[in-house]
Amino acid sequence: MKCSAESPLTTQTTSNPPFSLTPSYRDELFDNIKNAPLDLPSYLSPLARDLILKLLNRNPKKRLGTYGGAEEIKKHPFFKAIDW
Repeated sequence: MKCSAESPLTTQTTSNPPFSLTPSYRDELFDNIKNAPLDLPSYLSPLARDLILKLLNRNPKKRLGTYGGAEEIKKHPFFKAIDW
């Protein structure tokens, strides 16, 4: 399995993984990753929610960063205050 920045970001901002999972149920986990709706808490800011949803888009052609890489992600308004 390839590690990516999206899951840690979601876990760090919400204290929960982005997909519902039951420990030790690998098939269920993978099915949830592919099919289950994202369970994002309501307290996330609209910018954080938008960033997470764009990073976790199941369609790789529509996923943030697919074509522009890290530079595309860094341009998201969530990171506006960061001087890269």
